[in-house]
This record gives sequence, C-alpha cells and structure tokens, in this order.
Amino acid sequence: MNKNFKISLIVLFAFILSILFLIGFLHNLEPQLVSLQHQKNFYSQNFDSSTKIFLIGSSEVHRLNATFIENYLSLHVDNYEVYNLGIHSDLPQRRIASVDAILSSDPEIIVYGTGFREYHVPRTVENFNTNSDSNFLTLPQMFQLFQIIDSNIPYDFSKLESPKLHVLRFIRDSLVFRTPEVTPDMIKTNTPFMKYDKNMYSISSDKELELFYQQPGREWPGIKNPSSDRTSDALNELISIFKKNNIKVILFTNPSNSYELKKIGDDDVNIFVKNLQSISQKNNIKVNFLHEKYINSSIFSHGNHVSMSESGLIYSEDIAKIILKEIKN
Repeated sequence: MNKNFKISLIVLFAFILSILFLIGFLHNLEPQLVSLQHQKNFYSQNFDSSTKIFLIGSSEVHRLNATFIENYLSLHVDNYEVYNLGIHSDLPQRRIASVDAILSSDPEIIVYGTGFREYHVPRTVENFNTNSDSNFLTLPQMFQLFQIIDSNIPYDFSKLESPKLHVLRFIRDSLVFRTPEVTPDMIKTNTPFMKYDKNMYSISSDKELELFYQQPGREWPGIKNPSSDRTSDALNELISIFKKNNIKVILFTNPSNSYELKKIGDDDVNIFVKNLQSISQKNNIKVNFLHEKYINSSIFSHGNHVSMSESGLIYSEDIAKIILKEIKN
C-alpha cells in the first residue's frame, strides 16, 4: 500500500475521530438538542380527542406562544389543541427523520415557519490550494467530506461551523442564566422540545440589534441556488407528505428585523421569496410572508427572535388569525 495513502487514511481517521469528539462536546454545550427518540416519545403518547395543530420550525418558531394561540382559537372554534414543536437550529431535512412519527399522531394542521438561515450557503474554507497533486487529503476536501456526512445524517451539524463561537456562548450563558436541559417530563407539555429562559422575555433596543449583527460569525455568506438546494427539496417533500396524508399545511416566513434584512441584502431576499413562491405553486398552498412585517416593531429579544413578553404576542396573534382563517375555509 502506498505510504502516502496510508498516511491519508490515518489523517482521515483522526479527522473523523476529532469530529465525533467535537460533536459530543458541543452536544453537552447545547442541552436543547432534541434526540430523535425524544421526538418519537412525544408523538407516540396518548393524546386526548382534541384536534391537534403542530407549530414546526426552528427557534424562531419556538417564540410563538402555543397557549395564547390555543386560547385565541377557543374564542371562535372548539376542540383544538396547539403544540409548539420548535427545535433549536431545525432544518426541513432534519424533520424528515421524524415525519413518520408526526403522521402517527394524526395532526389536522401543520404550521411551518421557515427563515433565511435555513438557506444560506455553507461557509467556505479559503486560501487553501485545492489543486494539489499530493495524495494527502486537503482541508477543503475534508470539509467536502463533512458536508456529505451532514447531508445524510439528521444531526444539527451547524454547531461545527464555529465551535469557538459556541464555546464562548457556553461561557457567557454559564455566567448568567443557562437554559434548562430538555427532559422527559416536557413530553406532556405543549412545548416539548425547548424550554424558555428569562432572556427570551427581554426586548433589544435598535442599538443592541445593530451590534448583534456586527458580531463575528454573523456575516451573511449568501443564499443557496434554489435549483440545487436540499433544504428547498426537503421542504417540498415534507409539504407533499403532509398533504398526501390529508394534513393541512400553513407556511410562513419567520420574522426579521431591519438589520438582518440589510445584512442579507435585497437580491438574496428576493431569491428567498421567489423560491418560496415556487414551493407554494408546486404544492398549491399559500405562503404567509411575515419576514418584513415587524421591522418597525420593538418586539425582538435578540437577533430575529421575537420576545416572549406581552409586546411580542402580536406575532402569536397573527399566526392565530392565519390558523383560524384556514380552519374556517
């Protein structure tokens, strides 16, 4: 066996082993990561006879108040229960892993929120020679291998984009109020996959939001080409599966603030909108575009996350109205 090939295998093995250790370490730093088994345990419980509405998406969707929405609906229609199934850093391709479990719980309506983060291009490794004649694996080639692994395993690999940033956040959160770990007793609640902490009830000033998007790691790397984007493909697949099983789907875009939209730029915003319009036409559903609706409202706690305070309930009320309209159609 070629000596360089042996060395390449050893380097590859060391790289994979390091990644596994890093995943385990960051898994412990991010206690809100929800295992597939935890999700299945929720969907397999004995629900009561009420009609179920599931709110699905990432942490932006988690800021919807399921209790408020359920109470709003109860003023107009009977027998609906609302569950907020937001998961930190969720992506459509990760939800596909639990789609059979979702179907087994027989929801009537899926309310799916999607945002810009889910469609940005991977951050590239620059200033490395990718045309080397060496038999050694180059760093860009290793990252390409990692992207292949990412595309086939339903794990939140976004943490690995900036391990340093996540470690710093861990230190910061440890010094203030750390979000409690997701636990089995949450299965019986209407928000089973994430817990709330006090920071979610704060309101950021314009200056604080501006500084938030100037932090390292908040750069916008660009938007993916929709024609080759597995996130779009996965969202199409999810909607198609739900509709084939007679589940109504409500699609909306997550709220954004003016600083995020400026960072993304008009061209990429337009690509995002046109992509969702294409998904809308393909599946014969309406997209509720909310990403620009709240840019003049002081409702964001940090970044594009809406506050859980009373000021932020306008977001939940708007979603409740959209759901009610769908029920009455």
